[in-house]
Amino acid sequence: VLGLQIKDCESKMGEETEFYCAMQIREFLGLESESTHRKHPYDLLVENAVKIDVKSARIFISKNETKYFTFNLEKPQQTCDIFVFYCMENGVPIRTLVIPSYVLSGKTQLAIGSKSKYDKYENRWDLIQKYYDFVLKCI
Repeated sequence: VLGLQIKDCESKMGEETEFYCAMQIREFLGLESESTHRKHPYDLLVENAVKIDVKSARIFISKNETKYFTFNLEKPQQTCDIFVFYCMENGVPIRTLVIPSYVLSGKTQLAIGSKSKYDKYENRWDLIQKYYDFVLKCI
């Protein structure tokens, strides 16, 4: 929108985590995902039904040695159904949070430390299945 270029390393990490997320959705749920165009408001469309936005962040260590991950949600009105957050350390996901977007409504940033109120969403791949099942029931 502003004509700013995305750094190659950020773009590459984003694309890799989107691909990894699609693989995990297939492995854990047996559902297929389609990648969307870079300018699309979400990253993956699962079985033409569930909109997923994939976010990844490298570890940040504060001056007092507190470790955390921070994610930019970009806009307070979410355009996806579910976020998948990958907390990365040395290029490897060490935590994965699967959070319905309504939980983060109104937020533009998310910080995840060693303890977080969002811990209950760690590895909650079943939420994607529940959203998909809901869509099927609406048809």
